[in-house]
Amino acid sequence: MATKEVLVVGGAGGVGSAVVNLLVNRGWKVVTTVLAPEEAASIEQRYGGRVQCHIADLSNAEAALIGIREIVSSMDYLHAVAVCAAIAPCGPLELTALAAYRKAYEINCVSEVAIYQATMPALRQTGGRIVLLGSMAGRVAYTFMSAYIATKFALEGLCDVMRREAAPQGVKVSLVQPGGIRTNMVQQQLVDARRDLAALDEKDSRLYGYLYEGYLRVAARGLGEGASTPDQVAEVVLEALEAEEPASRYVAGEDAKHLLGSIGAMSDADIDRLFNEMFAG
Repeated sequence: MATKEVLVVGGAGGVGSAVVNLLVNRGWKVVTTVLAPEEAASIEQRYGGRVQCHIADLSNAEAALIGIREIVSSMDYLHAVAVCAAIAPCGPLELTALAAYRKAYEINCVSEVAIYQATMPALRQTGGRIVLLGSMAGRVAYTFMSAYIATKFALEGLCDVMRREAAPQGVKVSLVQPGGIRTNMVQQQLVDARRDLAALDEKDSRLYGYLYEGYLRVAARGLGEGASTPDQVAEVVLEALEAEEPASRYVAGEDAKHLLGSIGAMSDADIDRLFNEMFAG
């Protein structure tokens, strides 16, 4: 059987890097995108040319559409796409700049549509599949992360539409929903939150200082209690890529399984109280 070819979008991040490594070890022919030239150089050095790397900036979905089409046209075949790129801005909703919402939607949602449009013609030819990296935050609205939450909720709906429209054409679409992941992105969020807390003026500190402190406490605790490693999430992505009949959704991580398993039995008031208590300490 011919080697299967996969495009991993966002191959330099924590989960993306783990997915690339796992697929290479499984014998897939891997093509990936990264944001910066130094990331591409690092990947090419690590794999000795076995992984073809391209630069793609998902903050401009129109350019990403053109770029991904060019990448796909350079491949012999395309059997699968794994989208692992995302950003996760955090902060109180009232204090989060509108530009942060626009950028998050462009990267986390609009570029997902661009990737779908760019790859569907090739995936139809191979009966391939797309695996998107969502989040348990697409099902549960975490306090302090409104921009990220909004995009992950939107991705849930997008994925449903993709799956229903792609299935009659022989292309399968799955969404992986991880919980907390021990990545550099989360560590950077903690650094950013501490910086922003220190910069609050007296009024905003009085209104929202407790949310920053609560987030720092909850996020730090979450990194040590139930959070998955990138490799563990990559294993779930691999399952979705290689399953003969992939599920529409995969929950990754014990924290996500616990929260998503219990949240359905809770009222909105119960959930509000849970998060208020979490962030109040």
